[in-house]
Amino acid sequence: MKKLEDTKQIALRLPVGLLARLESWVAHVRKKHPGVGFTRADLIRTRLYESSDEKEAALKKEAGR
Repeated sequence: MKKLEDTKQIALRLPVGLLARLESWVAHVRKKHPGVGFTRADLIRTRLYESSDEKEAALKKEAGR
């Protein structure tokens, strides 16, 4: 199992519509994978990692031109 990095808690405000979309996605994942403890924080963290990875790859590609 991958060791988690040190973490720091943050708080943020989200538009109600976006929060509803997050809740819907979390419910989908929980239904698809019963017994897996998947939370909004897990979803947000996962999406931030994915977005950061994509952005870094794009910047590296752009720098290599």
